[in-house]
Amino acid sequence: MLMKTYPFFPKRKTTLLDGLWDFTFIGTDISLDDLTVDNIVYDDSLPVPSAFDAFPAYSGWRGTAAYRTFIRITPGVPGLLEFQSVGIWCAIYVDGQRIMTHHPAYVPFPCEIPADAELNEREIVVVVDNRYDEERTPLQENIFDFYNYGGILRSVTAFELPECFIKFCHVTPLDVASGEV
Repeated sequence: MLMKTYPFFPKRKTTLLDGLWDFTFIGTDISLDDLTVDNIVYDDSLPVPSAFDAFPAYSGWRGTAAYRTFIRITPGVPGLLEFQSVGIWCAIYVDGQRIMTHHPAYVPFPCEIPADAELNEREIVVVVDNRYDEERTPLQENIFDFYNYGGILRSVTAFELPECFIKFCHVTPLDVASGEV
């Protein structure tokens, strides 16, 4: 089967979200399942990407922290956030609603932004936790020769998605010699 190429593919808006985000260290006495991001008071700002516990004010701190930024997306259009690395565990909220959780650290992952017909500015909150937790992050322990940092550790990119797009594609070779897939 030959692949047909299409000369026209609608441009999609892509935004690199690196820069200063609102930040606060929440602490260690919070139940992450009961966390309401609407009540978080941000008292600092930190650059993304970075590790919050590498800054002098938070050096060596273990616990829960929150980052917040706002992005513009065309109303009614779905979006996608592409995180290159968040550590050690995180929950992503869009407009106050938890969309997903992710672990382990240092692994890129996508997060869908649901379309909203009315909003063109969307609030993105990333709650991170760098504590060792055998249930949530069983591969992260305090016995290795590597310090596991907490924060949004690499770049974040936001995409507006076209009306029709390929979310996943898996190619299976049928005959390696002929290149048939």
